[in-house]
Amino acid sequence: MTIKEKKQTRKIAMILLVIVMFASIFAGFTTGAYASEGVENYIGNIDSIVTTSEEEQVNEDADSDLIGEEQSKSIIEAEGDIETEESNSTFAGKEIISDFNHNPVIEDVEPILPIDEPVETTSTKIASVYIVSYKSSAGSSWSIDGHTFLAVRNDSDSAITVGHYNLTSGSMLTVGSWGNIADGKYAYYNIEKYRMINLSNKASYNPNVYYKVEVTASQLASLTTAINNNYTWTNQKNCSRFARYCWNSMFSSSSQYHIDASSTVETPTQMYTKISQMNGYKTNFKFASNRWCTMEYVYRHTASSKASLSADAQKNVKME
Repeated sequence: MTIKEKKQTRKIAMILLVIVMFASIFAGFTTGAYASEGVENYIGNIDSIVTTSEEEQVNEDADSDLIGEEQSKSIIEAEGDIETEESNSTFAGKEIISDFNHNPVIEDVEPILPIDEPVETTSTKIASVYIVSYKSSAGSSWSIDGHTFLAVRNDSDSAITVGHYNLTSGSMLTVGSWGNIADGKYAYYNIEKYRMINLSNKASYNPNVYYKVEVTASQLASLTTAINNNYTWTNQKNCSRFARYCWNSMFSSSSQYHIDASSTVETPTQMYTKISQMNGYKTNFKFASNRWCTMEYVYRHTASSKASLSADAQKNVKME
């Protein structure tokens, strides 16, 4: 073999050796890079061919991989399951909480509703409110004969406030606006109740129609505010307007219970017609036979409280 041929042979041998070395390095990287012994082998294999800066970077990467692997092993041994990708999701009312290299932990949570879907809540009904209208049998729609008023029954286990009246559990009151009582043209408590129980032969308030709703504490508070702010009687702000205004204070204008005004001057006959048009209205409102009411429960509504009636006003109530 000539010298030239020998040089070519050595050159080919060196090339093959380099190829074998790189093949060995590549194989070690792909099979053992994420195992502890693989990381050590990986560093050892390239130790002789990397520069100083490259060696420092490799050592840092290897340390990071070792830390991640140790955490992963400890978690797998502690929880006995496989690793999962980071996620937070809800499944059948359970929230899956997981992090990288952690197993999912399922906890009880409230189902998540879409942001535009309202959460329904149930409000406690504490009282029943009635709007009652009586008309004279011969009255036209413009007749002022008759009367419109509200009645409130306490359905809760404790006292409630209606206007300035403290109503005990299970009790019932009436409130209406009057323009012919000696103590003034104001709202009064229990004139209607007193008359219907004690003077049924003089003031039966029949024929009448009425509508009943059960209300929450918030609605009752709105009713109280309306009574306190509208307790004086005028020709336009008469009993029908007072009752309708206070009734409407508990509902939105789009509510099925809202009653629109018939005209500028409202009358009991017009209110009688309005109530008759409400789905579910009833007739012949009256107090149960075991109900009672004496004059000491009849009051005039004042700006800040309620006041007992004078002797002349009591005569008016008794229709004497």
